[in-house]
Amino acid sequence: MNEENTYKAMPPPSRHPLVALSLFFMAGCVVGMLHPWNLSLVAAATCACAASWFALRQFARRSSSWLFASSLALGLTAGAVACCSAMLAAQEDYESVEVLREIIESREDATVRGRIASAPSVVMLQNGASARVRFDFEVREVPFEHDNVPMPNSLVRVDWYGPVSLLDDDNPPFRIPREGEGWQLVGRMREINTRSAVPLVTLSIGGGKNNSKRYVEMDCSPQMAALWRLRSYAGRALSIGVDEDRYHDSLSIIKAMTLGYRSDLPSEVMDFFRLSGTVHVFSISGLHVGIIAALVMGALCIFPFPQKLRVVVFCIVLVLYTTAVGARSSAVRACVMSLFLFNAPLLNRKIDPASALSGAAIFILAVDPRQVVDLGFILSFACTAGILAFVPVLKSSASLAIALIRQRIVAPREETVAIEHLIGPDGMPLSQPRNSWSLARYLREETAASIAVSLAAWMSSVPVTAVMFGQMTPISILCNLLVVPIAAAIVVVGALSMISAIISPWLAGVFNHANVIITEFMVWAARVSSEIPGGSFEVEPWSAGGMVAWCLAMTAWYFIARALVSDPEYAKRPHAM
Repeated sequence: MNEENTYKAMPPPSRHPLVALSLFFMAGCVVGMLHPWNLSLVAAATCACAASWFALRQFARRSSSWLFASSLALGLTAGAVACCSAMLAAQEDYESVEVLREIIESREDATVRGRIASAPSVVMLQNGASARVRFDFEVREVPFEHDNVPMPNSLVRVDWYGPVSLLDDDNPPFRIPREGEGWQLVGRMREINTRSAVPLVTLSIGGGKNNSKRYVEMDCSPQMAALWRLRSYAGRALSIGVDEDRYHDSLSIIKAMTLGYRSDLPSEVMDFFRLSGTVHVFSISGLHVGIIAALVMGALCIFPFPQKLRVVVFCIVLVLYTTAVGARSSAVRACVMSLFLFNAPLLNRKIDPASALSGAAIFILAVDPRQVVDLGFILSFACTAGILAFVPVLKSSASLAIALIRQRIVAPREETVAIEHLIGPDGMPLSQPRNSWSLARYLREETAASIAVSLAAWMSSVPVTAVMFGQMTPISILCNLLVVPIAAAIVVVGALSMISAIISPWLAGVFNHANVIITEFMVWAARVSSEIPGGSFEVEPWSAGGMVAWCLAMTAWYFIARALVSDPEYAKRPHAM
């Protein structure tokens, strides 16, 4: 029997200490943000946990029997530290909200100073005679009659209403604010409840004459302003040669998928992707960062740079790209994971995606504990963790099942066929010699891998979508097989358009027209999928018990399936079909 054709079972799960540490850290952030306690009590508990960990660590060095207790104490210490950090962040939010709440209760117009924190979006309202500019505003201070009250960098969502002429950015005397600019805004404030303990504060500015004006003292740094100007230039490059009025929706989708301009996405188009379970393609995530990384590394390979210099340049470009697209949690997660994975060989470490994901979660929450209640953070990490955990088991389970079926079919016609001859070293069923390349086998294996990824992402996202939206989208398992490759093509063509715009605007126009066609096909696929009966349906929002039950069921399935495919003797025993 050829040795390379023997069945190789899945290896036992390796140890990932950083995974457990990240779970403790996230749990601490959740407790600190949703259930604020006495900060001094939590700080005392943190010190007690740290002291216990230090003592148990000394015992663990002498006897391995203390290792579990030492690890548990370390996890509790990390969770307590995260809880303190989240409580401090929540207190800052409370303080800022309390200051703004006084203005809200006074029923007078509020005056705030700060900086534009996101790309403003302009949309025409349903009446057709007015428009709205929406953006996030980072409040730095609130001017009062005798003093300026500093604010702990609280975010306020601004809705600026005005005539339809707002759609024309060059219409004087009004100019739409730009990212990074300092402004003094005057408008009416109100509160909106959110998933966290801190409400969202909005500022509405009327369309008539008001006292809002530029406030240059609050402008961002020149480096950040230059980065945002580069992003704005890239956005204009994506529409070169295309009729913006006719293809406005398609261009909005392209800009959202390549540069993170999600505020301009039409709501009716978003409904198609939401009902088909493919709205994630608009989040700057591993798909986008991976494509950008491949383009950057491919460009660097042209030059005879040392490997370490290539990695340094790659890391800088990746960080700049993540910052330019808004540094959302999904983009930061993909960026940090890429940095860990690409730098691991340089540090003589093995590539470990699970540890990279855990490190990214700890990094994001250490910088901003508020992200733990952000829906983008929850979905991004849940889906990525599900893909890393479930995909290998799904692929091995499918390959074993196919091999057993083939054994049952082939055995009556030939002599006994051992299961080892039907499964290759990669866990996939054999259909022909592995040393020959076959398009059919390649497509079959890639399709199986795509189905496994789509199914794993759906399994891990079900409790989140059921709790947050009361929605189930089983059609997404199949729809993602078509939409995700199209989305990757849109990002690649968009990147080529931005690069070619520097050399030839005509070539950029060719890429942009091609991208519009690809985008319209993707929208069509999402619309058709969203209209399939039973593909998407509403459910009562799950309770905490339902969410726990689903997670326990998925965990039980994971360990049972892994135990079966990890047993090399299981495949060799005869099975009744």
